[in-house]
This record gives sequence, C-alpha cells and structure tokens, in this order.
Amino acid sequence: MRRLLLYGFGMLVLLAGCRWHKTASPETPEVRDTVPVVVVEPELPVAYVPPVRQWLSVRGVAHFDMPGMGGLDLNLFAVVRKDSVVYLHVSKFGLELGRALCRPESVVVLLHVESSYWKGGYSQIRQKTGLPVDFQTLQDLLLISPVNAQTVVDSNGFLAKASWLKQDGSVYLKVGYKEYANIGDSTEVLYPRSISISIPSMGSGRMTVKSAKVEVPGPASLKIPEKYKRMEW
Repeated sequence: MRRLLLYGFGMLVLLAGCRWHKTASPETPEVRDTVPVVVVEPELPVAYVPPVRQWLSVRGVAHFDMPGMGGLDLNLFAVVRKDSVVYLHVSKFGLELGRALCRPESVVVLLHVESSYWKGGYSQIRQKTGLPVDFQTLQDLLLISPVNAQTVVDSNGFLAKASWLKQDGSVYLKVGYKEYANIGDSTEVLYPRSISISIPSMGSGRMTVKSAKVEVPGPASLKIPEKYKRMEW
C-alpha cells in the first residue's frame, strides 16, 4: 500500500497568422468587372495557457494503472503557487489518505494511513521509483505551460499533447489534454476536462477535472503532526 501511494504521489508530483498579398506587375493590363478578392486576416489561436499570475487550483478524480501493482482511484486536489509551491491532497471515499508539499528543492509527503511522513529531494524520488519528477515538470503539467518538451497544438490553438524529453532526446513523460471548457464556477478560465499521463514501461494515469480556479489563494504549507514517524526510504 505504501509503495502504491508513493507511486501515486510521484505521478502527481508528476498539461500568427500571415497576410497573403499580391502586387500587380506594372506590365499587367488593368482588368475590369472582376469580382474583388477579399483577404480576411486569420484570427490568432486561442492561448492554451491559463491566465495564471500566481495561483491555480484544480480538483478532480484520478485513476492510476501501474504494472504489477494494480489500479488506484483517488480524489485529488492540487494547488500551484507559481514558482514556489505545488500542494497535493489525496483522498478516497471521503477519507484523507495523505498530502504532499513540493517546493523547487524539496518534497514532504504525509501518509495518514501509516501516521508517517517522508521528506527529501527529487533525486531520491527518481532514484527509488524511476519516476521522472521534479518541481518544474509538476508545475508545467498543471499550468499547461511545458518547458523542454515537444508539444502538439490542436486546430483551436489549445495544447493537446506534451512529451518531456531526456537529455538524449528520448521521451520520458507524455501528457495529453482534452476538452477545454469553463469548469466549475469559472466563467473566464478554460481548462481541460481530462488530463492523461503516461510513462513508458512504468504506468499511466488519467484525471477527470471537476473544477479549476485561478488567483484564489490555497494551501501553501504543510505541518507534520508530532506523533508521525519519519519514514526511511
């Protein structure tokens, strides 16, 4: 159970137009009574990056599939304080299972089911689980503004796919975004209703987004209960 939850947290702690113009040659004779050609300036594509200045919060339901470990369904609540904190809250059947606080240089995970906590760096997570997780990737995945990734934009200008790359150029993380819409109480923010994550040979996850809000402050700290024991990993 511990390993399955940590993998789940790791997956989280893991989504111009041009004008055509033609100038007639001076030698071209004037032609009368022709239908005029109307050149329409194409609309700029819709920006797929949510207008986040500082805060983004996302709430939804996720399913994870990991080879040899079965599936896991969780309720998720994620908060991003841009360039500072990614906060994750995980529950199931109304019972809180744990929380995680990710900062650029460190991670703290609380596992309520074991009254324990883990604290360390991203290099330890990568070493123990093989998950290609770091703060920038987590933030980019939720803010839908991937850095150092190959991207595919759909016909409406929304980000449809992002593939993060290793130093050798091979893919280590794929994310898909679908059905951008005003979600929850928002009338201004377009956010995907579905976010899928795939790590070759390691598993996949899919989150159905129930709500997305911007510039609404959320949790940005985590207190470790005194009775909780540090988990060695």
